[in-house]
Amino acid sequence: MTKTISVSKKMLAMFLAMLMMFSCMAVSASAAVSVPKPTLTKDDVNKTIAVTVPVVEGYDVEILFEPTASFIKGEDGNRVYINLTPGKTYTVKAYVAENGELKYSEAATATIKEQQATPAAPVPVEVTSTSIKIAAVTGCEYKINDGAWGSDVLFKDLVPENSYEIYIRKKATDQKLASEAAKVTIITLKTADALAADVPVLADKTNTTITVKEVKGVQFSIDKGATWQSSGEFKGLKADTIYGVIARNVYDPAEQDPNPASEPLEVKTNTKSRFAASPNKCTFTLADGEVYANKEIKVTVKGDAPASSYEPEYGDTKLIPDSVYIDGVKAAELDRSGSVYVGYIVPGEGNANKKITVTVKYKVEYFDGGKWVAATDKVAESKHEIQVGAVKNALTTAGGFFEAIANFFLNTLPQFILDLFGSDTFGKIFDGIGNIVGDLGIVK
Repeated sequence: MTKTISVSKKMLAMFLAMLMMFSCMAVSASAAVSVPKPTLTKDDVNKTIAVTVPVVEGYDVEILFEPTASFIKGEDGNRVYINLTPGKTYTVKAYVAENGELKYSEAATATIKEQQATPAAPVPVEVTSTSIKIAAVTGCEYKINDGAWGSDVLFKDLVPENSYEIYIRKKATDQKLASEAAKVTIITLKTADALAADVPVLADKTNTTITVKEVKGVQFSIDKGATWQSSGEFKGLKADTIYGVIARNVYDPAEQDPNPASEPLEVKTNTKSRFAASPNKCTFTLADGEVYANKEIKVTVKGDAPASSYEPEYGDTKLIPDSVYIDGVKAAELDRSGSVYVGYIVPGEGNANKKITVTVKYKVEYFDGGKWVAATDKVAESKHEIQVGAVKNALTTAGGFFEAIANFFLNTLPQFILDLFGSDTFGKIFDGIGNIVGDLGIVK
């Protein structure tokens, strides 16, 4: 029994000895030096990194700066590494020497940013009297005069006719510095005219065109101001469609705000092609019979106009016969009789056995949308050649009478009368009659 207890005491003593040994080892381990991580403060513009050296009680702390670089002592006694290379990453560790062994801190790193290239000068895309807008450039920021940098490319609430400096630069990133700034000088525009132009006045329209009266110094638009033109004529339009034509005073877009537009003139295009009256479609006829010099003859003229059942549209025209001229001299006025115009002309003795030119002159009218109106800027006429016979007098009449009688007998006597008298006898009788008439001088 005594022997067993003795062994147990020995084991307990050994156990206690082991605990004391491990305790001493733990105390030794806990007493090992710990080096804090250094603090870095970089200046990308001046290309420096300031290192705050940590304090370790009982030890002199040194700094490992890789890649190596020159340094100076700062005001606080810390190190400032200078003339560093942009774009390069530097590693910094603090360390102490303990029992001939170097103890290092955790590494701290810093990269000196590179400066970006200066962008091109700002490009204005829209300038008014109170605003300036420039083209946006990816990765850039902007400012006006001494204002703050920002992402807005539209600068508002400006003063008309005033000069402004607009700046642009590349924005700073985690790896790079902001670039140097570029600038442009821009002068805001004059304000627009106070008054708008007058409403356009319709001059003409068809089924595919609208024409307004042109005004010096005025522009016109038919697409709500998307495009402007100095001409008052608009082509290629749709039939039976309402369009709004607006006007504005001309201005220099490089110097002034756009001038205000007028109220629209609403115009509806015609439904079909206009009726264009033509002298070629007018008719001119003479009374039956030969035209004699110095004797009046009836002339009948029909003008050209839409049919009575036709509904006229704006710009349709018609020709109304007005007067007749012979070789440029007025010969007759024409009176209307139903749907035709009738008058009488006298060729004159000087035109006996000649061809004369008869000119018919017409009044031109157009439909203004509500009524027919005389056209003051249009004329129309047609020309006709007529063969004039001899001067008509008593002998001419008598000769004509006998000629008519002779023709009657020749053309109407039955053939059996010719057979009765015999062709030779009948011919001699009329030969004798012809000779007598000829001696009297009453044949034409």
